[in-house]
Amino acid sequence: TKALTSHTIKEVRNALSDAEDLQLDNDLVNAIREKLKNMKEQHRDENNSNNTHGIMDLNRTSIKSSTPLTSFADVEAARIKRAELANNARYNYKNYPHLRNVNNFARGQIFRRQALKDSFLVFTTDDIPKSLTEMKFPEHNKHAIQVFKDIIGYMGDRIVQYPATFAQDLIHKGIKYKELRPEIYLQIIKQITNNPRPESVAKGWQLLCMCASTFPPGSEFEHYLLHFMYEKKNKSKGAISEYAKYCLRALESLLNSGEDSGFVPSTKEIESYRDRPPILATIKLVDDRILAEDVPITPDCNVGKVLEMCLSWLNLKDTRLNTLGIFVYDLGDVNDRSTSEQMKQPYYDLPRTPRPLRNEDYLGDMIVQKSRQRRCFKFVLKKKIFIPNIDETPTKDPIYQSLLYLQAENDVIYDGTIVVKSEECAIKLAAESMVLAFAKETPTTINELIETDVDEFISPNFREKKTKEEWATLLLPVVNDLLAVEDPDRLQREFIKRSSSEEHCKWYGTHWFHCYKNCNFTKPHLKNLQDLPNELLLGFNYHGFHICNMNRECIIDFEYADISKWGGSSSQFSIILLDTLDSSINKDNIQDDVDCNTIEFCVITAQAPDIAGIISDYITALME
Repeated sequence: TKALTSHTIKEVRNALSDAEDLQLDNDLVNAIREKLKNMKEQHRDENNSNNTHGIMDLNRTSIKSSTPLTSFADVEAARIKRAELANNARYNYKNYPHLRNVNNFARGQIFRRQALKDSFLVFTTDDIPKSLTEMKFPEHNKHAIQVFKDIIGYMGDRIVQYPATFAQDLIHKGIKYKELRPEIYLQIIKQITNNPRPESVAKGWQLLCMCASTFPPGSEFEHYLLHFMYEKKNKSKGAISEYAKYCLRALESLLNSGEDSGFVPSTKEIESYRDRPPILATIKLVDDRILAEDVPITPDCNVGKVLEMCLSWLNLKDTRLNTLGIFVYDLGDVNDRSTSEQMKQPYYDLPRTPRPLRNEDYLGDMIVQKSRQRRCFKFVLKKKIFIPNIDETPTKDPIYQSLLYLQAENDVIYDGTIVVKSEECAIKLAAESMVLAFAKETPTTINELIETDVDEFISPNFREKKTKEEWATLLLPVVNDLLAVEDPDRLQREFIKRSSSEEHCKWYGTHWFHCYKNCNFTKPHLKNLQDLPNELLLGFNYHGFHICNMNRECIIDFEYADISKWGGSSSQFSIILLDTLDSSINKDNIQDDVDCNTIEFCVITAQAPDIAGIISDYITALME
């Protein structure tokens, strides 16, 4: 009962361990287990925050560390010192002073003595007769023998039922018995060395990732383990190198905090390693600044949980945080070269727009997918759902406002996905962006404006209509008026208000997807659809689904209520629409399952899952 009121992980963990040793399983034990899990997640969030390379201060002028400067400097200095020591060849794990002598390890084994000697620190499927390291207490030698059975059971080198429970037992022992920790790490290293089975090696690295996220190796073995990790990171390729990077990052968090996490993952969490790898995720903002770098993400941690961490790091207070999301930006082929197989895809030459991830998605799945496709990418935090009657209320949260401003500025000036309606509005938005970007260093003469490429601040649909000199002449008086304001928050609010106003701009908060038309219509009243150009832009926002040409001029649109079904494949997406274009049909009497009352609009696209996801998200938001 005391464990439920405790504020330390150690006390709660010890209470749970005692209960599990007694094989107790009741509501109180379950409550303690849940409390420990919550404390572990909070501990992980704090560690991730304290070990990112910096959290953004969204005023465009500075970056602030997630910890005080002296603390961050100390942590970084300690990491560098550890790395320098660990990279010394003398810290090869085979030189660990507490390793048993090979003869001692095989002593007492009459028939397989030589085999035991040969496999002392390399892969084997045979049980070990004793621990690899010298143990002070005899009972720890028994634990070491069981640990090895746990390892080969989880790695699939011996057929067992419920392999996740073997990993659980290993981690439980690592938390409970500190002297056993070097032994556990060494046994895993042994089993992934000269292992002929790639699937077994992968599971061995999974165990290393779990251990490195849960308990440190102990001060005596610390540099030997780090040496092994650095070697694999620098000399291996593919998945092994990525596993090593994850282990290093997770281990750094433990070493910096000075204690273990105290939490044994559930079987469900362990089984998630079969579905996707643990990853290091770097999350950026719209303007490409890093929010958090190389954050360890376990396979069970979905986008929703990662989003919660990002929001806590930014310390956002606005009530509309549920409208933010994480996007995947496609940055093109690796090495800027496409394979002949990729060039055969019908959507090969279509641009790919940012993919809005759903909270149920996993960043690990995205990394695996992009790796297989040989595509470069980045993760970006920005607003996903826009609802006018909710968003029109000004925010009192300066960080949330800065996020909105960065996204609006990007959409208006750089991407051109928000279309500015008038030259006057384009000039005002350009002037506001320039003053916010340069602050006191804002150009104040026509020549200075020209030298700073003033035309790059003009929205794309107006940019080519005048020369730099002409734009500089028009912008100068507006810029000088704004410089007198000296209120960045006000300028951000004005920019957001203007770019989101239907009076001044169009398509604020719209998600765009490039596609080719892949359907024919014969009914006379569907002539608008039949005459659609081959290349289209599909836009999705609060108001519904819009079919546009490449200039973002709307040809025809539908409300979400008009969408009956949707789905797609790797190269196609189909939307079944209620035929509300037929004036002879009573819209109130349309039946979804009657073919004559529906239209199938089909397109070729590389982003079928993305389109399906944003339709679902908006329909859910509208229903709420």
